[in-house]
Amino acid sequence: KGIYKSVPFKGVVYSDAIKQRKKEGEPTKYILGSYNNAKFNITVYEGSFQAAKATKAFRAETFLHETVHYFTVAALVGKDTSVHAKRFKRAMDAMLVKAKSEFETNPTYKQNRTTREENRNARIAYALTNPKELVAGMAESKYVQEFLNNIIYQKDQNLFEKIKNLIKTYYKALAKQLGFDVREGSALDVGLNEMLMFLQLKDA
Repeated sequence: KGIYKSVPFKGVVYSDAIKQRKKEGEPTKYILGSYNNAKFNITVYEGSFQAAKATKAFRAETFLHETVHYFTVAALVGKDTSVHAKRFKRAMDAMLVKAKSEFETNPTYKQNRTTREENRNARIAYALTNPKELVAGMAESKYVQEFLNNIIYQKDQNLFEKIKNLIKTYYKALAKQLGFDVREGSALDVGLNEMLMFLQLKDA
């Protein structure tokens, strides 16, 4: 339904390659998938999945992450100049600023006492690198979702009134999957509202 209809999806490419991201002083991380905005396709690195011993759930999250990129990247990088896309970009740019401030000032995210805290903080930090990763992380990462769910945010009541019926069923399903309710007025709530409004999803 969204403006992404003008971007032809060219499918999924499977590669046996092992893709890695290396930073000095940090453990090697495997890149499991990528979206090519120029070729309009998703590449899945089977070699990386095997090397990382990734679970089926992690594979599903990777597919979702890259698919969200397909639907939203054109808007978030300014290539889609439609009114809906510009609104979505402004909203996500503003949310990124707010989320970065929370992450940098909240002492909770300075703790790395356990493996879970390390993984959580690293995943959130990656989501805060740019609006593209924030939106993708908001869609598929429980760490990012929990983080955003705890940020008090200014809700656009006009937007909420427009799509509250649309998101009702979606939120119920999401809460069941995540194990927690989406707090009204949180950054997660607002972000999901904005994304669903942009994609113009409809109940079946």
